[in-house]
Amino acid sequence: MSFFLYRPHIAGPSNNITTPDIIIDRVAIHSNNTAQLVPTNQLSSQVEIQLTNAPLEAAPCYVLVAAGGGVLFSTGVIIKTSGNSLGSAQMLVSRSAWRFSNLSKHLSTLELAIYSGTPADPGVRGKQAIGELYEPVDIMEQISGNRDALPRGTMVFCCADQLRYTITSPEFLAVCIEDRTMQRNLTHRIQLLSTEEDRWLNRPLPRYTVGPVGDVEHYI
Repeated sequence: MSFFLYRPHIAGPSNNITTPDIIIDRVAIHSNNTAQLVPTNQLSSQVEIQLTNAPLEAAPCYVLVAAGGGVLFSTGVIIKTSGNSLGSAQMLVSRSAWRFSNLSKHLSTLELAIYSGTPADPGVRGKQAIGELYEPVDIMEQISGNRDALPRGTMVFCCADQLRYTITSPEFLAVCIEDRTMQRNLTHRIQLLSTEEDRWLNRPLPRYTVGPVGDVEHYI
């Protein structure tokens, strides 16, 4: 079975943190009012990724995750080569999450933002209120027929299509959901690296390594 092991840090109303392991084996991208299933092997929580120099697009998202105790709400980004389908995109999800049930009274006031530039001085590229995007309950009903739950093992990336950002060169990227009501945010920071970059100035040849020399005591 192909799956992604999601290990979120779930912050409760009193800032208590729980960290379950959640197996994700069904991933959908919701964009332009339609949902498309995509392979789980393109999903990760990495903070550094390598990219080619082809023109790229980054779409910030809020993310819904099926979990015991109720749906989780997080943030993420979809990165794809310009002109390619979403089926070939990389999907990055934050490990920080909130319980969706704790957001119902002020969900529409949350803001989704995308930043880029350098880690020390990121510039905002766009912001949009969650209330202006496709409603999470409508997405859940479209996916599962239930307005307050998702089937086990499901994760849905809900794109803010108006905030799509064109990446012209490797840079720092961050997506953030800001909750001013509770004075907190969910953020996922990504360093984009070019495949042309080499961290070695003069890459050496591999060293020859050997295992233990002499008798090795066995404990079996």
